[in-house]
Amino acid sequence: MQWPPVMAWTSLFPYKGEKYFVAVNYSLCLEDNEKWVDMVSIIDGEIFLRVIYKELNDLSMWLPGWTDVKENITQAKEKIIGSRLLRFNLSSDAGLSIPFDSLEYRPWFPEK
Repeated sequence: MQWPPVMAWTSLFPYKGEKYFVAVNYSLCLEDNEKWVDMVSIIDGEIFLRVIYKELNDLSMWLPGWTDVKENITQAKEKIIGSRLLRFNLSSDAGLSIPFDSLEYRPWFPEK
């Protein structure tokens, strides 16, 4: 996976009923075992979580981009995927606080 990560993500296990998230901050550490990404729901800004790199890199848990995923009824229970809930600040390239004339931002979606 590229680092820093793209901004748009789909959780395959809804968290507090939400599955579409934006990566608003990430670790600056380059060691895989210490990387993390702070996510916020695109629908409800009160729903936020920190996802570790190992989980974000697992395609059975997260997909880059916003993907229409059919939910399996047996997976209807919310699964908290080992992530810690934290309050956080936006990264400088989150795209949510960058002036429109700035060309320095992370892509929303993976390149095809």
